[in-house]
Amino acid sequence: MKKGIIFSLLACLLLALPMQGFSDEEYEMAYPEVSRITAEELKQMIDEEGEYVLVDSRDSMSYDQGHIKGAINIYYDLAGDPVSLEMMLIGLPMDKWIIIYCS
Repeated sequence: MKKGIIFSLLACLLLALPMQGFSDEEYEMAYPEVSRITAEELKQMIDEEGEYVLVDSRDSMSYDQGHIKGAINIYYDLAGDPVSLEMMLIGLPMDKWIIIYCS
C-alpha cells in the first residue's frame, strides 16, 4: 500500500511539470486521479490547522527566497537521482493529505 501511495505521489510530481500551460479542464480530463485545490482552499486548510503536509517542489534557492509557512522542500529534479527522491517521499506521513506546489 505504501509503495502504491509513494508511486502516486511520484507520478503526481512527474505529471505536474508537463501540465504547465494546460487549462484546469484539460488537466482534469487528462489526470482525473490527481486532485487539485485552489489557493483559497489551501488558505482555508491553513487557517483551520488541518491535517496535511505542504511540499514545495522548487529548487532550494527558490525555497529559501520565500515559501509558504510550514512547507518542506522536496525538489523535483528531472536529472536527479530517483532513489533519493523516493526515499524522501517514503518519509512522508501516510495519514495526512500531501499538498505539493511549485512556482
